[in-house]
Amino acid sequence: LHKMPEGFTVASIMLASGRSARKAIVASLLVGAATFAGVICVALLKARVETIVAYALPFSAGVTLYVAASDLIPEVNHKEERNPIVSIAVFVGVALFYLLHRVIEG
Repeated sequence: LHKMPEGFTVASIMLASGRSARKAIVASLLVGAATFAGVICVALLKARVETIVAYALPFSAGVTLYVAASDLIPEVNHKEERNPIVSIAVFVGVALFYLLHRVIEG
């Protein structure tokens, strides 16, 4: 169920870019299929899941940080009415993640 909003997002992006409704539906179904494939892989490899997770989680975190740093932060700074509060909020969020990590890990 938590992937439904992601499917809607993919479909709306496809439709907004001028693609047909059929292509938008196919793209949304591919998102669901990728999730299902991930579940199957974990079920088949459950003996090695801990080893895989040790590499997969940092990789996915790195991808998320890359997208945020390369796409979102420059987009915020390209607005004509540069609002420093937005940039400050981004970096405060990063600092909070770091502090939370330090508190949890000790």
